[in-house]
Amino acid sequence: MPSQFSSIVVAASAEKVWAAIRPFDSFAWANPDSSKPHMPTIIKNGKAADAVGAVREISLLGGAVVVETLLALSDRFDTVQGAFYTYKIDEAPFPVERYVATISVQKVSLNQSGPTADKCFVRWEASWSTPAGTEGANVPAQIQGLFDGSLIQLAKNFAAAAVVVGH
Repeated sequence: MPSQFSSIVVAASAEKVWAAIRPFDSFAWANPDSSKPHMPTIIKNGKAADAVGAVREISLLGGAVVVETLLALSDRFDTVQGAFYTYKIDEAPFPVERYVATISVQKVSLNQSGPTADKCFVRWEASWSTPAGTEGANVPAQIQGLFDGSLIQLAKNFAAAAVVVGH
């Protein structure tokens, strides 16, 4: 089962970054130009955007649509994983099955003062399977590009210089 991840240290508090990432009905945190819509996202099934089972529809550039379901959400920073949400892809314009991803935000330090007080660690990871006959679709590169580009933009939106690590 293929998997990808990308991570970044953002020069902002974990609470501020989580507040930007947390809304399941928005990708504004990955938008390079806040004056233009970026991957418009709506909740399709009438649930609250932070309710497990919420289904979001994301309109990609070029008109393709991705449909995802929220599987879990935690606002707790006092755990090993930090605050996170996990979702699955129900429909996508690229060949994936059993795609599950988690995006998490962790405090770099529990110390509320000093050089790491206003920094956090963001990790986005996913695993999936590829349907037979679609191995040449280069899904890992597409997912890695989305993860890297989105996390770099997140850091830029918080005026941070950052390094992205992904596999």
